[in-house]
Amino acid sequence: MLKSRSTEREILDGTGYTPELFARTLAVLALINRLTNTHSATCRAFELASEYTKDRPLRVLDIGFGFGDGCRRLASFARRKSIPTAIHGIELNPLATELARRATAPTLGIEYFTGDVFAFHPERPYHLITCTQVAHHLSDADVARLLRWMTENCCVAWFVNDLHRSRLATFLFRRLTRLLSFNHVIRNDGEVSIARAFRREDWRSLIASAQIDRALVTVRWNWAFRYGVFYRHPGKNAPLSGPRMVLL
Repeated sequence: MLKSRSTEREILDGTGYTPELFARTLAVLALINRLTNTHSATCRAFELASEYTKDRPLRVLDIGFGFGDGCRRLASFARRKSIPTAIHGIELNPLATELARRATAPTLGIEYFTGDVFAFHPERPYHLITCTQVAHHLSDADVARLLRWMTENCCVAWFVNDLHRSRLATFLFRRLTRLLSFNHVIRNDGEVSIARAFRREDWRSLIASAQIDRALVTVRWNWAFRYGVFYRHPGKNAPLSGPRMVLL
């Protein structure tokens, strides 16, 4: 059990849900992200990436933004750090794009749009590309393809923030859902997400499949049961000095 990634599909990756259920589920997922401090790792990666370039504003692309809570957290963090930033988000599901726009204050200046990232060709590379809890929805081949796409379309760094496949993570998630009485989609998709997630050796294999130099990639385990994978562009020669960053 959990020795390899599951291929079971999540409910939200299909069409068997109403717009109302989808909206409620995204809102609950945003709450879980807040309770588990998911976006702190992405903020640390953003701060590290900002040290590699003096370019401002720092152009960021977030892939698969969902409810937009990660983009909002990053925008607020950038303001607190006084780092001028332009954040764009791309999302495959148009309903998620609509929900994220409604939930986001215009003053944050975040630009959301709907599209397939593999069909997206930015006019110029982004300084930082982030991807939070999207990779586990993909096959190994598409994860490697995504890593390659991000490598080709960033000029400073990319960061993947995704789940750690673990029996303990599954156990704790079950306890959390019972405690907070989450809906059936959260209960089902949460466990499936963990089963589809990654271990350190998976990231080694995926980096190799994407033909990315492992010397340019670092990995860090974060609470609650997530791995952060950070790539820095080979033209950025500053040492990888982020706190407790560990080489693959």
